[in-house]
Amino acid sequence: MKFHRFQQLLLAPISILLLTVVAYFPAMNAGYVVDDAVYILQDRLMTLPGGLWRIWFAPQDNNGVWPYLPIARTSFWLEYRLWGWDPMASHIVNIGLHVLSALLLWRILHQLRISGAWWIAAFFLLHPIHVQSVAWLTERKNVLSGVFYLLTFWAWLRYQRQPTVNAYLLALVCFLAALLSKTSTVMLPALLVLLMLWRKQKLSWKMSGHLLPFFALSGATAYVRVWFELYSFGANRPELELSFLERLINAGKIPFFYIGKLIFPYPLMFHYPKWDVDPTMLSNYWGLFLGLVIAGLCYWKYSTWGRSLAFGLGAYLITLFPVMGFFNNAFTRFSYVADHWIYLPSIPLIMLGVGSVFRYYRIKLIEKRRQDQALYQIRITAPLLRSTPFGWAMILIFALVTWWQTQHYWNEVTFWEHTLKNNPESWLAHNNLGKWYLDNALWDEAREHLDQAILINPRYWKAYLNRGSINLLQNRLQDAITDWSRAIAIDPRGAQAYHNRGVAYLESMMYEQALADFNQALNIDPNLVLVYRERGSTYNALGNTELACADWRRACEFDLCALWLQSLSTGNCR
Repeated sequence: MKFHRFQQLLLAPISILLLTVVAYFPAMNAGYVVDDAVYILQDRLMTLPGGLWRIWFAPQDNNGVWPYLPIARTSFWLEYRLWGWDPMASHIVNIGLHVLSALLLWRILHQLRISGAWWIAAFFLLHPIHVQSVAWLTERKNVLSGVFYLLTFWAWLRYQRQPTVNAYLLALVCFLAALLSKTSTVMLPALLVLLMLWRKQKLSWKMSGHLLPFFALSGATAYVRVWFELYSFGANRPELELSFLERLINAGKIPFFYIGKLIFPYPLMFHYPKWDVDPTMLSNYWGLFLGLVIAGLCYWKYSTWGRSLAFGLGAYLITLFPVMGFFNNAFTRFSYVADHWIYLPSIPLIMLGVGSVFRYYRIKLIEKRRQDQALYQIRITAPLLRSTPFGWAMILIFALVTWWQTQHYWNEVTFWEHTLKNNPESWLAHNNLGKWYLDNALWDEAREHLDQAILINPRYWKAYLNRGSINLLQNRLQDAITDWSRAIAIDPRGAQAYHNRGVAYLESMMYEQALADFNQALNIDPNLVLVYRERGSTYNALGNTELACADWRRACEFDLCALWLQSLSTGNCR
């Protein structure tokens, strides 16, 4: 008994920690990939005085990418002051948060007396589909919100055992922290209700009143996130407008896609190809039909195995609901699915899968003991999978695949080349590889990838934006203007394209056209500091020194280190 207690308190956490260190070791040496530069390195609030206050109380100052997630953003602000821009330290924090989530999951399941709690936590920790959430620094949102999400469950269970004000407030505060880390946690109050139904607890009016603040916070946060998606991140673009039937088809296919990836996690990639959602094709409704069949089976067998299946799948669908295609999301311009969207929804599925195996072995063991008549009273306290090599084999396989998958996050090139290997038609990967080559002055390689991105998807405006930059650097001003004009025609709200075209007009001494583009760029995004500098240069070229000086001073307000004030060298600005 003492050894079993020692095993529970020490051996299981140590085992989880060691397995994680091995599996995620390559990620510790990884760099910045995808949007890490925009979210972290180029976020001026990380370095500006008063940046922390603006992170919390100026939601409009979102750097063009951040919705209102101040806790996740604050974590990067703190890291910059602790160790500067050190990706290794940030990756270690991500891994540590993931481990903490697994430990919390283990303790919660242990409290709920769910068999195989340690194995469920281990599978959650080491499943390769979570590499994207852990090894990609931008998804600090996932691992951080996961900690607060599970802390909310833990505090709620504590409140139900000992209904005190402190326990209730702790649960509410943890839920608010989860929402301010990532908005996809909005479905947690519905899960609390489902948990109570599964435990056959009475949902009284008093308990409903206690849940009401959770639902209120959830609704308010969901509204704010939808607003940001629509009006700040371009989720209202025409290419994202789907009919109700198209969204319904997606809602049928998306859950089964993730189930397949959890069972067989290969290939995993950042950019999955979009599937067909043509509502006139009956074959596209297979997901909905299969879902109805499973629902019917759960109802038919509810008194036996159907109840567990119904609650497990119900928890999965509730958690997955925000990304099932019913709401516009800016990322769905590229794909309907993403590995980092399954981080929390994977927990009910893993519980269901591991629990089914435990139930099978438990039944077999009971039958064997009854046949042998060796025992009349059965009590199983240790994980049954320990008596077979199956569990350890799966853990080892997952750890190896996770180790292999994390190596692709070494840098931008390895990341996007891995994406192209699995999805050769990824215009997103071609564009981002082209952008990396552009930033490193490898213009021929950059042009090759950007041309390919445009060939695959002629409507992808960022490829034109980047190719125009190559043309500008090679002094092909007219080609640059043509590319940026195409980008503007596709996305008239792209402030960067107006700015870039304005620069080309300025270098071509077409000052009126440059001024018009700079004005339009600032109308779209008044925080583009470089536009003030370039517009000041345009005013200066037109002989309007007063307006030029005003723009240059405005540029300095955005960047206190803007010592490149051109006016100071001329002495025109006082």
